[in-house]
Amino acid sequence: MKWLAALLIAAGVCTVLDHEHVAWGVLAYPHPDFWQQAWWVPLLFSAGTLGALTSTGVVRRLVGGGPGDSGPETLRPAGEPAASSTRVST
Repeated sequence: MKWLAALLIAAGVCTVLDHEHVAWGVLAYPHPDFWQQAWWVPLLFSAGTLGALTSTGVVRRLVGGGPGDSGPETLRPAGEPAASSTRVST
């Protein structure tokens, strides 16, 4: 359900922002269907969002991060020591 919400929100927000580009004359579609845009614009942004969401795990592993490296335990104020999950035997 979270994925569907993310896809719908991204499609809506990105389509609105894309319309701003059309309104300002930055880009134009040769055969606009709705709101001066092509019919496939929301689908394009949904597909891009899906690609970004599904590739985060692969990218995180490629750059040396683990699956849980973006959790709240790693987002701490500067100067605060990191919590260690490894035990040091003495």
